[in-house]
Amino acid sequence: ADSEEALKNAGSSRVDMKTVHSELPFAIYATGSIDYARDRGELAIKSKSMDLPGSEMRASFIERTMYTGWTLLGKVRWLKESDSHPAATERFMPGPGGPNPDQLLGILIKASKNIETLGNDEIRGVATKHYRAHIDRTELGQDASYPPGELVIDAWIDEDGLARRLRLPDSDTSTTTIDLYDFGVEVDVEAPRADEIITDEEFTKLAEEECAHVPNEKRRDSFVCLLGAGISGSSEVQVETVPQEETER
Repeated sequence: ADSEEALKNAGSSRVDMKTVHSELPFAIYATGSIDYARDRGELAIKSKSMDLPGSEMRASFIERTMYTGWTLLGKVRWLKESDSHPAATERFMPGPGGPNPDQLLGILIKASKNIETLGNDEIRGVATKHYRAHIDRTELGQDASYPPGELVIDAWIDEDGLARRLRLPDSDTSTTTIDLYDFGVEVDVEAPRADEIITDEEFTKLAEEECAHVPNEKRRDSFVCLLGAGISGSSEVQVETVPQEETER
């Protein structure tokens, strides 16, 4: 009952995030911080295959503007997305519009048709209560892909009403776990310089050049090679399923 006020007063936090995707051969990890009061934050995003070009990216946002930074041909370049509005379960993900602490649990409670209490767990040394929310999809909107069957979001809440962990399916093929900790941390985020921002077309061209030197069998391990549209030979990349034990971790 006291969660909304406690979360609003927290102001900021560090964030750790892990996404497991059934169509990618690796998990994606992100770490960073978010200033909820000023609506801005930043993340460093990595895969396990850190020896390849394009296996790390950066993301930052200021209000409704999102920037994603890539090292392409030895230089950091940024893509810019203005007026970003999260839909469906995106509202629980780090980025513009979420997960804003003074709104997060309110959205979760409003969208839930049933909430289970599953017991007590310790998250990063903090005692929490584990809840499972069974979601009414119509409350989150129908403009995103969902996993088949029932939509379920797990939340771990401490005694002060702070959300310490969330686990959610963010699409029909991926599941994300988000840890929030070090509430009140100082966050310093600035927009990239204008001369560092490139268009989607420029990104595609640079990604093609970057991935031209990556063996085809390793392109699936690079964010740039997976996301860069029109990369030569990309249609030959075979994508493996993440092992079940990796999903459970």
